[in-house]
Amino acid sequence: MLKVNKTFKPEYEKSKQWAVASSMVSSVMLDTIQTDTLKRSGLAREVINRIQRLRKNSGISIEDQIEVYYKFESEAELLKVINEHSDKVVQTTRMPFLADVENSKTGVFIGETEFTHPDNEKD
Repeated sequence: MLKVNKTFKPEYEKSKQWAVASSMVSSVMLDTIQTDTLKRSGLAREVINRIQRLRKNSGISIEDQIEVYYKFESEAELLKVINEHSDKVVQTTRMPFLADVENSKTGVFIGETEFTHPDNEKD
């Protein structure tokens, strides 16, 4: 019987940058460093999640036409998230994603949600 062990080089196994694991079936190597781009992508996903939960809790189906407005108390990191990922938000929610709810002349207010940046409570 021949047994083959899959292992990673010691510099990867001991590194703080890499998380590694292997078995007889597969091997996984993850870069664990969180870049600003990766963090903003995660925050965009959280914005999408909040919109979808608000829609569900309000009884609005995916076929209902709504407009989603956003407003920031401070315009730091979340503004970068919206600027980079607004297309992703629109594509996932299938709804317009607009700034400045005060200037909306149509529609009925259904609900709101609040998001606090996990790394910066002022944002």
